[in-house]
Amino acid sequence: MTATQTKLRRGTAAQVAAMTPVEGEMIINTTDDRPHIGDGSRPGGFEIPNFRDVQYQNFIAADGGGTGDAVEVTLVPEPLAWTKYMRIVWEQPADNTVTAPTLEIDGLGAKTIKKKGIAGKTALAVGDLQAGVIYCGIYDGTDVQLETVDLTPPSGSVLLKKEIFSGVAQVDFDGYFSSAYHSYHWELDILPATDNVSLQMLTKAVSGYDVAAASYAYDSQGDTLGTTGTGDADNSSSATAMILGTTNIGNAANEGIQATISIINPLGTARQKIFEGSGNSLNPSSVKKRWKFNGARLATAALSAVRFKASSGNISGVIRMFGHP
Repeated sequence: MTATQTKLRRGTAAQVAAMTPVEGEMIINTTDDRPHIGDGSRPGGFEIPNFRDVQYQNFIAADGGGTGDAVEVTLVPEPLAWTKYMRIVWEQPADNTVTAPTLEIDGLGAKTIKKKGIAGKTALAVGDLQAGVIYCGIYDGTDVQLETVDLTPPSGSVLLKKEIFSGVAQVDFDGYFSSAYHSYHWELDILPATDNVSLQMLTKAVSGYDVAAASYAYDSQGDTLGTTGTGDADNSSSATAMILGTTNIGNAANEGIQATISIINPLGTARQKIFEGSGNSLNPSSVKKRWKFNGARLATAALSAVRFKASSGNISGVIRMFGHP
């Protein structure tokens, strides 16, 4: 019996991409050892994956470009359209800083990235996507659902943000409130640039920080360390900001303020937003003060952000924000 060899039309990946095989025609891509099937209209035809494509996830995986909030992925070959149940794997280029980051593949339009939450699909928290981490997502017809972030309620406090700053006018924690946590607290270690100032706290709801004359009420009670009684007191039922503790914080290297502040259910809309906390500070004479604080935002709208600032001048230090389930 005489052996007969049959050869099909072939070429490099670039040469195949320049061809338009007729319907049912098979062409061999000699660069990738991959057959292509023609439909008479698509340049290069449709690639058929080989075992290496399956092992390496070549058709669905790529490095992520763009930003942490607007990720861009280029797949080869490019998909024709977003299709339900499409799976994409990418390396995140940077941390996300918004709760609705997007993923775009090959210019087909950006889709919001979401995750599995307690009650189903939910928005991401800031920092859910981290630079250099590989994520898998499945398109559900509307959004890209992450396979690699499962929002099971954490068992303890979770560090949401550590802000280290020097010589800034204010420090904002914007976009960190989510349904994943019921309460939050901040740990503050701050040194003002200006002597004899107060540390203030402001909130934001829909747009802009609340600075109207009747936005807040607060009460701080404290005393000098080593003494008894309430000592210093400061309060207001109609203020433009909540003052945390004393009104005379010193700016020497060994002075400043250390405190913890907390809030429960900032996303609720039934009640005014209540803050409480305690701390220690040193005044311009390096006299140590200890105090307790209660404050309220005099409105029921859900909060979206919190700001810390001095009554005058810049601040330096560290603030950590934690979430609690």
